[in-house]
Amino acid sequence: YRKKPPQPYREFGAIFRLEGLLVDITGLQWKAWKTTAEKHELEMPTLEEVRAASAHRGAYAIQRIFYWSDDIFEVRDIAKTHEDALKEVFSNWMAEQGVTYTPPQGPKSFDLFGVEGDDSSSEEPVASGNEASPVAPSEHNVDVSEDIPQPSEADYIGMQFRSWKKAAETYGYAEPTVDEMQVAMYTGPEEAVQKAFGWTSDPETTVNVVTIYRDAFRQETDLWAQQHQPEDLSKLKKQPSPQSSQQEQVQEEASGSDELSKDDVAEMQLFAWSTAAEKHGYAVPQLEDIQLASWVSPDEAVRRVYGWTDNFQKVQNIASTYREAMKKISDIYIKKKNIQVAAVAKTSAPQEETPRAPTQDDIMRLQLEAWTQTALKFGHDAPSIDVIQPAAFAGPDGAVRRVFKWTDDAEKCNEIISTYKEIAKTLSQELMRRFGQGAGSVPASASSSSSESNEEADLPLFQLQNGAVDWIESLLDVEMPCAVVSHLDQELLDVTLEQTGLDRLFPQDKRVSASNFYAAQSQEFLGAALRLERRPDYCVVFDTTPSSSAAAHQVDMQSVSRIGSYKNYDLLSADLTFKYFTQLQTQVLRGLFTDQKLDEPQTEIQDVKPETRTTTTKTRFWEEGDR
Repeated sequence: YRKKPPQPYREFGAIFRLEGLLVDITGLQWKAWKTTAEKHELEMPTLEEVRAASAHRGAYAIQRIFYWSDDIFEVRDIAKTHEDALKEVFSNWMAEQGVTYTPPQGPKSFDLFGVEGDDSSSEEPVASGNEASPVAPSEHNVDVSEDIPQPSEADYIGMQFRSWKKAAETYGYAEPTVDEMQVAMYTGPEEAVQKAFGWTSDPETTVNVVTIYRDAFRQETDLWAQQHQPEDLSKLKKQPSPQSSQQEQVQEEASGSDELSKDDVAEMQLFAWSTAAEKHGYAVPQLEDIQLASWVSPDEAVRRVYGWTDNFQKVQNIASTYREAMKKISDIYIKKKNIQVAAVAKTSAPQEETPRAPTQDDIMRLQLEAWTQTALKFGHDAPSIDVIQPAAFAGPDGAVRRVFKWTDDAEKCNEIISTYKEIAKTLSQELMRRFGQGAGSVPASASSSSSESNEEADLPLFQLQNGAVDWIESLLDVEMPCAVVSHLDQELLDVTLEQTGLDRLFPQDKRVSASNFYAAQSQEFLGAALRLERRPDYCVVFDTTPSSSAAAHQVDMQSVSRIGSYKNYDLLSADLTFKYFTQLQTQVLRGLFTDQKLDEPQTEIQDVKPETRTTTTKTRFWEEGDR
């Protein structure tokens, strides 16, 4: 008998707010709100007001933070202007940085439950002429296989449906419904037979049914391939594929042409996936499965196409092995064929060795150097590294008066602050030149030291918060699913997650954006819980505002708030508050979902004594006349 389950966090879910909590988008909102204020001739908000407004919807910020108007129609017009300005600023930044965006295609997990409409949910899921492209190919074949025909979402669902229908007819089971089919697409064939369709729980029968399905699906893919590229695929099927001499064959055939053909791309992928399968102890995938895997990312291929594992860390390791093998075989082809790929290598090379943005240590050293130069200029003692962190939270004025205690004179204080801001701006520009203008201009915590006029030009559009990635990864390590919600629309959310590296932690089916048209925060949280497939009272919301705590409690969720734009006394309604992600531990979350006080020691047991009855002696006295 085990007192605790092996995975106590698997039954819970975590919901994260993007704005203010994971990513600081003050720079983006600053430019959008400035344009809005100028167009409607309103008072320009301060930087602190914009930072607080970035975690709220536009209408809330207009009424409750900027106090521009209470008229519902005027608020609606101002909010629409802000939304358009936000998209314009972001589009200009994407054009300057050369960032492109491809809308995601394919079925979404929340469509399975009837939350959103989907064209593929008709009763006859066959090809309907829809030419929407599937999920983008992996990063290693995107530049060399753009001309390979790809089935539409309707084609893919139709092939799946006909294959499962044949398996059902063979064993006398009921045909799967459209909803069951969509669930089966996100599980392996074995789980689909046992859980999604509920046909049988016998392992031997399950294997037989899956074998029929795989054979039928292979026939469907062959038929589709013959209709779209018969010559190329017929050549691929005739080529031998013994694993012992596979790399030698690839090297010999690579020297026969000056360009990569479709056959070359398929062989490269076959070699890479075979290497990954052998290294991690899985069966080498079939050519048909590899063709399907080329339409999705390596992570999705491991989980959905091959069905090898759902463990996050294992999926990452297998995908990494595939990428390394793909890079190795790609180099062989490039050298043999003398292909010029300088431009491609520049854009697709991994950037892991060079950080995207300055670290927190870099920011601390920058502020220390700026305050040291300022102190030497005015004849004060240079501050130590220990007081730089309190000075950053106190602001320049508070640092001069209360932290460093240099002076209380207002005129001298302003002169010191002005000098410090100029030095900090110069050092920030030098720092960002070292990082090649990654995702913005100046790190979020360093930008607080510049004046508002300077920050208008130097503030980054968005900046990843320190420690956010480590905390999310720690939750995923204990198999606690995570989702992200945002007030931004889908394009801005997807690009922001991609540029900050959070897209690998939040797949497409775990994102809630303004494009989902939820009317309130509580509805956004419920939508995220639906995507996590967790009960609302088993979910915890990580946010930064008092209103989010109220919305979470409204739908029986727990609330954890980060102290930032709102002080600790503003977040008393939250179940837990923190300032840095490093302060959080997974054990703390379990205490949020139980009424038992785990930290308090058990009180001393009191002996129960038997109840004692006390009796009073009744005394009768003689009354007159009794004698």
